[in-house]
Amino acid sequence: MNLTLIPSGFVLFRFLISPFLLLDALDGKTSVWFIVGFVAAFLIFHALNIRQELVTPITK
Repeated sequence: MNLTLIPSGFVLFRFLISPFLLLDALDGKTSVWFIVGFVAAFLIFHALNIRQELVTPITK
């Protein structure tokens, strides 16, 4: 398995899940799947940010 494709896969997952989250939230009622998808997208976003910070730390 090529581990360098994982971050791209996360971005693709977030890109694909966004319309479904929007459609679920437009009616003003959210389902359990909205919460699961939102939490997954949130955790992936922060995981990518943390990974980027570990690879290129901010120097002062």
